[in-house]
Amino acid sequence: MVFLSRHWALSHGQITPSMRSCAMSLVILVVAAGAYVSPAAAQTPVGAITGTVVDPVGGVLPGAAVTVTATGTNDARTTFTDGAGVYVVANLTAGTYRVEVQLQGFNRFARIDAQVQADTVTRVDVTLALGDFAATVAVTAERRTTDVQKTPVPVTVLNGRELEEKGVERMADLEFATPLMTVDNAALTQNVTIRGIGLKSGSPRASSGVAVYRDGVLVPPILNQTSFFDIGSVETLRGPQGTFAGSYSTGGAIYINSRDPDFNGVSGYVDTGAKTYNGYGASGAVNVPFSETLAMRIALDGRTRDSYYDFINGGNGSPAPGGLQELGGRVGLLWQPSSDLRALFKVEGVRREAGGRDHRPRPGGIYAPLAPHDWRTLDFDTAQSTFERTARIALRLDYQVTNGVTLRSVTGGNDNHADNVDDIDGSAGVVPGAAGSEQHQLVSERTWSQELDLISSNDRPFSWVLGAYIFRTRIDVDIDQFTSPTAGRTPTVGIDIQNRKGNQAVFGHGRYNFTPALQAELGVRWSHSFTEDTGAIDVLNVFGPGVNLVLANDGNHSDGVVTGKAGLNWTVNDRNYLFAFAAKGFTPGTANGSGAILSPAFVANPGANPELNQVEPETVISYETGWRSTLANGALRTQMGIFLSDYSNFQITNRNLNTGQPGALVNADSATLYGFEAQAQLAAAGFQADVSVGAMKSRIDNASVVDESPALVPSGPAPMPQCVPATGPAGSAGPAGCWNYALVDVVGNTMSFAPNWTFTAGVQHSFRHRWGLLTPRLNYSFVGEQWTSIQQITAPINNLLGVRSILNGSLTYEQGTWRVRGFVDNLTNQRYVTGTFFENEFYGAPRTAGVELSRRF
Repeated sequence: MVFLSRHWALSHGQITPSMRSCAMSLVILVVAAGAYVSPAAAQTPVGAITGTVVDPVGGVLPGAAVTVTATGTNDARTTFTDGAGVYVVANLTAGTYRVEVQLQGFNRFARIDAQVQADTVTRVDVTLALGDFAATVAVTAERRTTDVQKTPVPVTVLNGRELEEKGVERMADLEFATPLMTVDNAALTQNVTIRGIGLKSGSPRASSGVAVYRDGVLVPPILNQTSFFDIGSVETLRGPQGTFAGSYSTGGAIYINSRDPDFNGVSGYVDTGAKTYNGYGASGAVNVPFSETLAMRIALDGRTRDSYYDFINGGNGSPAPGGLQELGGRVGLLWQPSSDLRALFKVEGVRREAGGRDHRPRPGGIYAPLAPHDWRTLDFDTAQSTFERTARIALRLDYQVTNGVTLRSVTGGNDNHADNVDDIDGSAGVVPGAAGSEQHQLVSERTWSQELDLISSNDRPFSWVLGAYIFRTRIDVDIDQFTSPTAGRTPTVGIDIQNRKGNQAVFGHGRYNFTPALQAELGVRWSHSFTEDTGAIDVLNVFGPGVNLVLANDGNHSDGVVTGKAGLNWTVNDRNYLFAFAAKGFTPGTANGSGAILSPAFVANPGANPELNQVEPETVISYETGWRSTLANGALRTQMGIFLSDYSNFQITNRNLNTGQPGALVNADSATLYGFEAQAQLAAAGFQADVSVGAMKSRIDNASVVDESPALVPSGPAPMPQCVPATGPAGSAGPAGCWNYALVDVVGNTMSFAPNWTFTAGVQHSFRHRWGLLTPRLNYSFVGEQWTSIQQITAPINNLLGVRSILNGSLTYEQGTWRVRGFVDNLTNQRYVTGTFFENEFYGAPRTAGVELSRRF
């Protein structure tokens, strides 16, 4: 808590915007509570549902998930049975509820007519039949709790148990469990793309095309390599989410939901484990209800591991590059003084050290001759280090106003910091004509956001959601780059830039049931975004000792965009559900630094016009249709769909021809993407299987990029704009300080990070005996080839990443509240590249094996 208070309560001696916003929300909460918990309101009648869950021979079953859903509003609450197999769900308004119980190794139980009366306790005891279950999967991203089989959005939902079974420990692992999704390691950021749309630049000005939310709060793309712990579910929505997520969601949105506190007794778990490469870890959580209205949940996670690599030089750190030391914690508080008022507050902190980047020179690059022959051996002439810390807060208030209408407030913020020392060339030694380089990088990003929603009940022909949203972020980047060896410690390049972004929006979404089977939906969102940049880039001693080239980084941009969704949904029968819709999403525009030359005065200044540095927003319009089916008495579930997306003004890193600035963020023109996705889950008689497949084609319709071959671009430090019209052959200087650049037509190329195929499959069988439950499982995932750039070249550096084909296996034994799990990840020891950074590449983990011991109480 000292760590969190220091980084959240104070910022240079002042209260941060996130804390001010949370304070405002707490004031709203106190006022609402005071208005509601009056002498009359305190008598609001409520009831409860309780029961015991047992197996066919009467043995109690701890850890069973119990979901109680109000049939009128679809509001759902989930809890778990305690060590005696008992569950309690309190503070329920009078009405009819659906009770569902599920536990690994048993068939799902459902009762749809549990009646709750005022001041009474309804008892629903459950006997689970042996077998595996096809669980009801809840989706919450559209501000309501709905069954995935009746949700008209392409989505993959994984609960905490399924994340573990599939080996998903962090964001990057989701690509092995979700169709047409890739996560590529770009050092400080994780470039997430869905259907070929996402973050395609490492520039701090770039905005992600896949929005990531943690407990309902938007988080930035940096520092998303932290481990998952005590997670309730992860929902990955594919395609533009123009109504509910708005900006930053052209490719989709990911909602990571941690476990909430509950009132169902003291419960929790402790997990500990060890694996190869001296890997050790422990995690746990405890839920404590202080009363019938106040509960707390505390979760902790710690893990350490040696590097996967051997080192010739540069591996003496603790940890060495690619190693891991990570510690995280979360505290959640739930206050529910009545059935109409609910407040949920969470605060989380994570500290991560990785010893520096475990990258190596890419084949064909300048430093490739220095790369060790063995791909599991690294060699550096820089003492690297990676230190990252992050803190998050989230406050959600729900107040039922009247007639089933709920007022919801979600307030939150993030405070992320990274302090890294990188060997940029990824090697030791000297290449003739090329100096090695070392980079010291300090990056911080602070965000805060506030959303207010009005949500109608779901038991009437017309249901609706109205909302307003505001988001602010500030990014500070301080980079010093040195030439290796670094004698004297005089940097060659200094970068000190600040970027501020903001977004505010209002939105509405409605669904109307023409008949019980046919439904229309319409959503509209208006968003206004802005970005402001300040700072400068210094290139030292360019024109002689002490004579530096200083480039301004100032730039401003704003835009307003209308997005949304229109669709038709048809419940054919209780086993089949069809939907079709058109949706629009966008990622905000921005501005490159002006590139204006602040000094020396004798150098021409071609970048002073701010209009030459604008980057327009990118938009996606997607047309989709889908089919959900539930077959074989609920044992088989399928989700299928096809899509066609028009992608316009997509943003890439390239030279800005208006100013000649290299490595700028610019708009390409347009692309078309279309494909097919299918998922299925089967559960019967102890056997469980899941499979997903994604097939996609993408084509760039109109775009060109600058050929950055050294012979074709200016050799001097000052940027030179494109000559218009051309005044000479490509690669030649023109009059008045312009340059004749060579342009490469990329029409017909595929989008970057857009594999044509992805495939995942998992299979397991549970064998139950009197002495416990034994479950072997295999997981396989395949991600096809993908280009790292729309300029698809294979020489001198190959921009094509190879396939990722990963096989994992595990064996789990459970007896009562105890569980032992052995696992082997990457059984075939597949060698695969997970991403690139400058002229270097990262590799995935080799074969690892381990064992975990868990106890739940």
